[in-house]
Amino acid sequence: MEMILSGAPIDADAVRAARDAVLQSASLPLDQALRLEQFHAEPLRQSADAEEGVRAFIEKRPGRFTGK
Repeated sequence: MEMILSGAPIDADAVRAARDAVLQSASLPLDQALRLEQFHAEPLRQSADAEEGVRAFIEKRPGRFTGK
């Protein structure tokens, strides 16, 4: 996890949520795994950085992420 966080500015909570979703869903049926992913990802999709990422993509510019 330290290696991932040492690169681009990325929120530790986002990395932790992704890791937890992968570990928890490995043994679940697909429908339950998808619900678990949705549970972990929804708060991240509502973050300021998620909005900035979409804006930067549309405007074809590098993102200016704050970790929020």
